[in-house]
Amino acid sequence: MTSGDARESHIIDFKRQLGTSDRERAEIAADLASFAIDGGCLIIGVEESQKDVFALFPVPLEGVVERIEQIAANRLRPALDIRPQAVRSDADGSHGYVVIDIPMSGSRLHMVSGRYYGRGEKTRRRLDDAEVYRLMRERTGAARHTLDALGEELARNPANGSRARLLGAVEPLYAPAGFARQLVREDPKTILAITQRAESFVPAELSAFSPQLGELHRVERRARGIARTNLDEGRTISAEDPWKQEVASDIEIQVSGAARFLASRVVYEADVHRIGPSLIIMDESVAAWSYRLVGAACALAERLEYRGQWGLGIHVYGLAGSRAYREDRFYRGQSPVYNEDTFQQITTASFAELSEQPHVVVERLVGDLIHALGTQGKYPMIYPD
Repeated sequence: MTSGDARESHIIDFKRQLGTSDRERAEIAADLASFAIDGGCLIIGVEESQKDVFALFPVPLEGVVERIEQIAANRLRPALDIRPQAVRSDADGSHGYVVIDIPMSGSRLHMVSGRYYGRGEKTRRRLDDAEVYRLMRERTGAARHTLDALGEELARNPANGSRARLLGAVEPLYAPAGFARQLVREDPKTILAITQRAESFVPAELSAFSPQLGELHRVERRARGIARTNLDEGRTISAEDPWKQEVASDIEIQVSGAARFLASRVVYEADVHRIGPSLIIMDESVAAWSYRLVGAACALAERLEYRGQWGLGIHVYGLAGSRAYREDRFYRGQSPVYNEDTFQQITTASFAELSEQPHVVVERLVGDLIHALGTQGKYPMIYPD
């Protein structure tokens, strides 16, 4: 800022102060709504001393973050999730600046006083009806994009293997084509770092359920990117190796910035007390791999410096007639029989959600399955008391 090279743009704007009047707060609300379309940053405490020349203008910090959060919650419809941070001035700690990180808002547009706003090259502008319709169609299409990705994974699901599998898809929803090409062309071991970062999201009490990340012992180049896998070359599974069929798993990072997941051994046969031979769904494994999806999205967002929305989806098949194992004084290992063959769920998440609230995103992915199985008690990290 002191060097005079600060510039407003499509993704950054400066404001001298928050203001106290209703009109000034409405202006801030409109700015927040306009940034929510593509994501951006609003900085309060910077004045334009002359055209395109900006200087620091420290503002009183007491209560300012709370007032900004109130504007985002009460003046926008629907409310907007933002992350304002106060930065204290070196000269006076009671004054400083507020940096408001506004993530791309995914499937929603935000209205202020009955109007929608967007960003031009440097300034806010009101959107006409045609632009609102186009943007809403694009965001509706984002959900279809994740569903299509799951459909592709079903179509290329390797033959042979266990009767039940989990397939997963992670998509940067508004990234340009070839977004991660340079990343996947780096040292092939780059995927080890990304998957280890993803593994750090898995709660310790879930990480031991097979197939584990450590069982994916090989790195392989692919037509679409690069993979960490225990499949045979060419993404195949040998019909002559029953154990490999049982634990077949794969994580693939694609040049688009997307990630694809395959995990076997979701259901197994066991003799359950007071019931007899049963199909047991390893819901802990499904939850663990859901955490890996969320972690991979966050790891890719960090490496690619992408702060837009992500689409995440899982598809689990082979579930019909299975039940989760529960051992408590009421159920003695019994839980409801799952009456559908498949479970599928998609959601969207911002970088802030992925990095700060991964349990919330995982609940959106697998919460319906956990509820149907009656196993919420296994997951205090998702359902705290």
